[in-house]
Amino acid sequence: MQRIAQEEYRTMEVMTATPQKLQLMVIEIALRSALQAKSLKESRQDEAALEALLRSQAAVSAVISHLNYDEKSPLVNKIAGIYVFIYKSLVMSQMNRDADKLNDAIRVLEIERETWRQVCERYPASAPPETPAPIPAPLSPHMLSRSADLASHSSFSFEA
Repeated sequence: MQRIAQEEYRTMEVMTATPQKLQLMVIEIALRSALQAKSLKESRQDEAALEALLRSQAAVSAVISHLNYDEKSPLVNKIAGIYVFIYKSLVMSQMNRDADKLNDAIRVLEIERETWRQVCERYPASAPPETPAPIPAPLSPHMLSRSADLASHSSFSFEA
């Protein structure tokens, strides 16, 4: 019963999460799985370690595949490069049984987690602004009188 409640809670959390919170959640899955793989590997539970490593790879792959490559932005390319590095480190760790590669991936994932935590703190309820909002120019006196004329001749009102 408790497991069902936890699954329902997680489903609701995902369904109501902001984009930045979803990003943080996926990074946390990747990091938690990588740390679990490291711990399991150290205790010689190779099969379970492999499963955890594959979960981490899948989470990082999801981040890479959901980047907006249509923007053709240098920033998107740099972000993709970070996650490709993490992914390759996880794969090399698996293929070569290389603990250093796994540690490299974990270090970068920890930095990413902290970065996205800060984004979530700064923008808790909405998506981060892509560009700063324009500052409206003050109305000149002749525009103020014109807006009053428009308001008196229509059903539109400037009053709140």
